[in-house]
Amino acid sequence: MKIGIVAWDLNISGGTQRQALELAIHLQKIGYDVKVYSMYYNNEKCYPDLIKRLEINYLYNTKDAVNRSAADKVTNRLLNRFFLPWQELLNERKYYKLLNMIDPDIELLNCHDYGIYPLGAKFKERYKKPIVYMMNDLPVYKNKLNSAKEIIKLLLSPIRGDLFYR
Repeated sequence: MKIGIVAWDLNISGGTQRQALELAIHLQKIGYDVKVYSMYYNNEKCYPDLIKRLEINYLYNTKDAVNRSAADKVTNRLLNRFFLPWQELLNERKYYKLLNMIDPDIELLNCHDYGIYPLGAKFKERYKKPIVYMMNDLPVYKNKLNSAKEIIKLLLSPIRGDLFYR
């Protein structure tokens, strides 16, 4: 059986990353053909001892990213926060790029992390093959109105695109 394992990012050493990589290694040990896919990759920051034992297919190598200035980082964080609800629409292109990298012979796709779940749905729609979602972290959305900041954010939500996002 050919199994694909997908994680949003393999550029940090976190719990989701370790679980995906360990699963891939153990499935290989018992005889399955396993391929690992990721949107973001860095073989020096994401469990190098595990990564070297697997074939990783990825879109973006974050090791090659250029260091940005502090001002650029602050500007980027502010823009990301303001336009976060639109991010799903922007990620749509990335999902299709990664989907096109996935071997059509994959018989089952295992998706780790809620950021990659839309890709799983697109895979199932395109290939009519089963997918398994791993819920490693809960996608938490808060709706608290106990501060002026939260009320202002709610009032600005149509401008930020929250209506489309929800």
